[in-house]
Amino acid sequence: MKIPRLMLPSLILAATLLGCGTVLAQQKTVLKETEMKDLAELRARADQGDADAQYILGLMYDRGLGVAKDEVEAVKWYLLAGAQGNEWAKTAIPIIEKVLTPAQRAEGRKRVSEFNEQLAKKREGR
Repeated sequence: MKIPRLMLPSLILAATLLGCGTVLAQQKTVLKETEMKDLAELRARADQGDADAQYILGLMYDRGLGVAKDEVEAVKWYLLAGAQGNEWAKTAIPIIEKVLTPAQRAEGRKRVSEFNEQLAKKREGR
């Protein structure tokens, strides 16, 4: 049975609370393997311009879920998703921008421009 990735942290917490060290170790291994596969798939979708994947990737960077916390990278993905109409991303943008310095905000916008340029080149090459 495949466990949805979003449920795994809850299972890990439950195992910890129950004192099941062996189960916890097994769940961490499964979580790590699942995260790497899911992250690669998610990044591929985001790189193709999928707004939902972009929002989720932004959330992961914003919260440090399965990737290192990187608020500049998070705002990049939120901005990309928000530009396509993702309402969750639109809500997240002003929240994260409050904690960023002006330089970080500028860097996030620069990354958006670079991403859009690369995406346009990929689409032209087809």
